[in-house]
Amino acid sequence: MITINNLHKYFNRHKSNELHVINNVSLSLPDKGLVSLLGPSGSGKTTMLNLIGSLDKQSKGDIYICDEKVKKHSSRKRDKLRTLKIGYIFQDYKLIDDESVYDNVALSLKLIGVKNKNVIKNKVEYVLDKLDLSRYKYRPCSMLSGGERQRVGIARAIIKDPDIILADEPTGNLDSKNTIEVMNIISNIAKEKLVVLVTHEQNLAKFYANRIIEFNDGVIKKDYLNDHPDDLDYQIENKFYLKDFKYKETIKNGSNINIYSNDNTKIKLDIVVKNGNYYIKAYDNYLTEIIDDDSKIEFIDEHYKKINKEDINSSEFNLSNIKNKKYSSIFNIFSVFKRGFQKVANYSFFKKILLFGFFISSGFILYATSSYFASIKILDEEFINNSKNYFLVTSGNNKVKKYNKIKNINEDYIYIPGSADISFNFINEDLYQFYNNEVKFTSSIAPIEDINKKDLLYGRLPENNNEIVVDILAIKRNVDSNSSYKNEGIIKPKDFLNYELNIPLFDNFKIVGISNKIDNSIYVNKEYILPLLVIYNYSKDSFISYDYIDEENPLFINYDLFKSDIKIVKGRKPNNDYEIIVNYKDRYDYPLKKNISYKINKKKVKVVGYYETDKNISIFITNNNTYIYNYLKNTNNLLVYANIHNKNKVIEEFHNNNLKIDNTYEIDKKDYKESKKEGINASKVISIVIISISLVECYLISRSSFLSKIKEVGTYRAIGVKKSDIYKMFIGEAFAITSIASFSGVILSSYVLNKLSHIDMFKYSFVININVVLFSIIIIYIFNLVTSLIPVYMLIRKEPARILSRNDID
Repeated sequence: MITINNLHKYFNRHKSNELHVINNVSLSLPDKGLVSLLGPSGSGKTTMLNLIGSLDKQSKGDIYICDEKVKKHSSRKRDKLRTLKIGYIFQDYKLIDDESVYDNVALSLKLIGVKNKNVIKNKVEYVLDKLDLSRYKYRPCSMLSGGERQRVGIARAIIKDPDIILADEPTGNLDSKNTIEVMNIISNIAKEKLVVLVTHEQNLAKFYANRIIEFNDGVIKKDYLNDHPDDLDYQIENKFYLKDFKYKETIKNGSNINIYSNDNTKIKLDIVVKNGNYYIKAYDNYLTEIIDDDSKIEFIDEHYKKINKEDINSSEFNLSNIKNKKYSSIFNIFSVFKRGFQKVANYSFFKKILLFGFFISSGFILYATSSYFASIKILDEEFINNSKNYFLVTSGNNKVKKYNKIKNINEDYIYIPGSADISFNFINEDLYQFYNNEVKFTSSIAPIEDINKKDLLYGRLPENNNEIVVDILAIKRNVDSNSSYKNEGIIKPKDFLNYELNIPLFDNFKIVGISNKIDNSIYVNKEYILPLLVIYNYSKDSFISYDYIDEENPLFINYDLFKSDIKIVKGRKPNNDYEIIVNYKDRYDYPLKKNISYKINKKKVKVVGYYETDKNISIFITNNNTYIYNYLKNTNNLLVYANIHNKNKVIEEFHNNNLKIDNTYEIDKKDYKESKKEGINASKVISIVIISISLVECYLISRSSFLSKIKEVGTYRAIGVKKSDIYKMFIGEAFAITSIASFSGVILSSYVLNKLSHIDMFKYSFVININVVLFSIIIIYIFNLVTSLIPVYMLIRKEPARILSRNDID
């Protein structure tokens, strides 16, 4: 059955003091019978049992179990051999305390591939009945006495019908009564099985064992067949043999009271019999205990006698042979997660409080994740200044020459010197909060061709040149920057419909539509864009009156735009570049056909005519080129508007003409990213720190919880549970913890952060969407699963005996 050749076992604390626990042991054990290993503590008995039972691996030598070699380098094969061939009875029981008696015993059958629930039920109930455990079937093992727990351990070991039973000090923690009961059970098992028993009680070994092997310092000192004594002198503490007491006093007075003692002790008692009850009052310091049928103490009215062969329980265990044993997993995908949730549900109150740590940590993880994504997320509304169809060309020194070159590239484009930024007066006579009934409305300007009906959020498209559309971003920025709008209740985009905007020299522009393009623009007739920008830039830095001419900074306006408002009364219209017409009332200051001192592009401007108008203005009216040339004086940049989807085509056209051009949207985005870089890095560091602290907290909680499970893991490994099943157990529990505590923490935090993100103060502080929430959940699940498995991996790399020998597992 068992053959051992030249077996050695070393424990390597340090190479300098290596312990040689088993030293060149060879022996052979039979198919059945009770073999007892005797010896003082530290002699190597338990180590030998662990090596035979594959709970530990040998350093040298060979072990054969049922003609199968125990390979020291194959943990899985040792597990399989231990599970299918060996039943182990431990001194300290090694039960799964929070599982029932039934489940502890049934586990052995599941490990050897018995899946039929009826078969499991019949076999478990038979064994429990034989061991007088039936009434405890559904009781958690933690609620049993020592003797009961040891019988459960025996039931678990024998139910799988192993070839070998290994018992390591099975009576070491039991009282004398339970010791005899357990030894009687083991003795009966040994009639059909090989039982290897480690004990320090020589009298028990001498009485029960068929063979005794004495160990000392890791070597066999004696190995002999046991000549059984006829009886065993073994006092059972809870049995009181009344005839062995030295003194007996009988009190008879209608009642019959017997007093037994060894020192003729005089007692004083008050005894009251009432309603079928005895009430006893003692007048000394002795413990008073009532003995009834449920008491552990037993009164026997005879002399003590030694235990003989006839007194040994003759029970037999007729377990039907289990065929086709298979080393099996005890979990499937459903039972893994079911068990995990059941485990968490059965947590103690204190452990359930620890779940709050996962809840809080998950909230911080979502907060850090959403903050980080907010810092790297670039929203158009954060940086965009004008239409995405604007491109920027740097004009350089020879501005006019470059402009003339650029404007011939594509006649469909709009060419604007400078920027497209503009500020209108917001007009309404009823708005008394506005200074002089007007307030500035600032944005960029773009052609109405830039939008279509699908871009409208409210209102309609313009139907004439004095109707405009305003973008929702422009409205938001103006409302946020000027409290006058809010004071008058003009807050929502729709509120701006039908209000009017004004710029000098033009009729009011009525807002008839609100767009949702998010490009901070006012959309007007494309012919008005440049004139509006010219007038705005002419007057934006100071108060300007248009009824006289500022000779140092005169205003030039395009003739084609104003020809319907003027009448030439003398001379002609300005057909050529650098020609102007002036108000007739200014004719004395600006003689006809004479050059004036003001120069554009280093050329003097010539007066070629006079005009009259109903408007009270004195401005220079010129052709399209001249007023653009004048505008170029104050800027080095040139904007090109190209309403096409293929922006690369625009860039390519200019590059073919040796001109550098960039899309303003991309420029603004790049600049904004650069400005945010420092904040992004800071946010990244803060997020990493918060996530790290939160994850470390989760790890420490998991680690604390794991330490309480080391004993359980060691027990599972000792009885043969697969390593993969150990992983599954922790995966299921980690998944349950994450689903119950962390997942709910993320969901609640996402709700709170989502509410905060709708407050202007926090609008750009968080990004809460399904992707961020899922990303946070995935991080938490992966981390919790990994951190729950790392300590498991580190632990189950060790042999079961090493796990069970840890001093931190209780």
